[in-house]
Amino acid sequence: MYASTTVASFLALAGLSVAAPVTDNSNAAAAKRFAGGWCTLHIHEVAKGGDNNGHKAQITIYDANGFQMWTDEQSNDDGNVIIFKSQNLPKELDVSVNFPADKGKDEVSFIYGDTTFGSGKAKSQNAHCKVGQWDLTSTFSDRSTLDMDGGFTC
Repeated sequence: MYASTTVASFLALAGLSVAAPVTDNSNAAAAKRFAGGWCTLHIHEVAKGGDNNGHKAQITIYDANGFQMWTDEQSNDDGNVIIFKSQNLPKELDVSVNFPADKGKDEVSFIYGDTTFGSGKAKSQNAHCKVGQWDLTSTFSDRSTLDMDGGFTC
């Protein structure tokens, strides 16, 4: 009797795993779920050892319902602008992470369809973005970080 109970339990579990739903994380599935309105984004920047020793940035975009539509991370070692081109939105969002953001430049510049906007500089806020302050490097680390949150009509 014990062996037949074990076999029956095994078959029941095997049947459940066959019937388990498949999660579709493709771009097409995200596009179907998209909810327009006010989309939000978060950007995390890391500067490595000064102005020209490279940096990296990660961006995450959410639709009006808070569903994550897209995320990407890029880095470079030459101090140039990092450019992102979004996916899964009705229009492409072009994001330019400017480093270092000096001489009047925004930390990040955005183009979404016909709309162009900037984040502002560190420790600032405007109608589209709120930018934190760069964390200072220390004796223990030569990296500094900056976080910002923003939004746009999508």
